[in-house]
Amino acid sequence: ERLSREIDLTVSLATRDRLGMVVLEFIRPPHSVRLVTNIDAGTVLPIPSTSLGLAYLVAAPVKERAQLLQALSKRHGDDWPRLRQGVEKAHLEYQRHGYVLSQRSWERDVTGVGVPLQVDSPKALYAFHCAGPSASVPLARIRKDIGPRLVRMVDDIRVAMRSTQRPRLAPPQIHQP
Repeated sequence: ERLSREIDLTVSLATRDRLGMVVLEFIRPPHSVRLVTNIDAGTVLPIPSTSLGLAYLVAAPVKERAQLLQALSKRHGDDWPRLRQGVEKAHLEYQRHGYVLSQRSWERDVTGVGVPLQVDSPKALYAFHCAGPSASVPLARIRKDIGPRLVRMVDDIRVAMRSTQRPRLAPPQIHQP
């Protein structure tokens, strides 16, 4: 919530369900920058054309990623070569900067920056992103401010999750009358 307020963009958390990314949490900035999409918790977004989906893809285990790419290529048919180029570019960006980028995604004026979050126990993969109207999110702002802040936020969450004590369950008790 704080990041959304500070950068005046939406911040979302999602995970994969089949061939889409399901938004689990969606925070709008207080100044209510209006995206040209209606997104809320439960919305399913495309994987290969959004920063949430690309962030998930770059961190997915190799076997899962290969299966997912094969299924996406079948689903997107003639559009797949263009989308596949975006996936390859996302891998390079993630290696270089620690985040992925989608500009003017879904054929709309939306730009997003995404970072994956791998949770150790139970094994789960999530993605966070910051998104807004492309005019509000120039590449220079992404590189200098938004991308690094999102990476730090996800790192802070990862550290907090690792340092949190896991609750211990009491052994079951059998009631004897």
